[in-house]
Amino acid sequence: MKGLLCKDFMLLKEQKFSLLLIFAIALGMTAFSASPSFVIGYFSFIGGSFTLSTISYDEADNGNAFLFSLPISRKEYTREKYLLGLTLGGGCWLFSSVFAVLAGFLQGHDISDIFFTAVFMFPSLLVLLSIMLPLHLKFGGEKGRTAIIIVMGILFFTILSVGKVLQAAQIQLSFPSTPAANGVVVLLAFLLAGLCVLLLSYQISAAIMKRKEF
Repeated sequence: MKGLLCKDFMLLKEQKFSLLLIFAIALGMTAFSASPSFVIGYFSFIGGSFTLSTISYDEADNGNAFLFSLPISRKEYTREKYLLGLTLGGGCWLFSSVFAVLAGFLQGHDISDIFFTAVFMFPSLLVLLSIMLPLHLKFGGEKGRTAIIIVMGILFFTILSVGKVLQAAQIQLSFPSTPAANGVVVLLAFLLAGLCVLLLSYQISAAIMKRKEF
């Protein structure tokens, strides 16, 4: 797995211009945005999505046929992609969270709001990786991106529809006002849910790779 990680980081090194451009955009968004917390989601999701580009590189020119002629199992390959996604996405999440907190402090924003945005963004990153990776492994580059857009659109439409139904029925969802429920308990619940979804996604991806022909 160490060799696979080294290979992927060398591939990402060739995209340093794109990374610098994304970093510059993040700086601009933070400087001109009303709330610097927006950059946390942007930077985290972009960082995690760079994992998909390494999968596309592996598939190019029938590269997977050569890759799996090496002493690498398909389960190891799948595990490495999830580890890479967590490393890139988590690293970008940590960097952007610290950056947003510092920017918010300098701009006079409420740091607690930025902090809670950062905290709840990490489980969202786990869910995003759980959706993107199996779809990309299943359908490949172009079809995979189309499938991701469709699934994300369906998910967004479903959430929006549920919200409209609850609003029409005059049902309000709220958490208890105790500090424990609003803080640690809710955070742990979201984090546990994200980890469970990620684990299920890994099992699906491993099954996809096991049946895939190159």
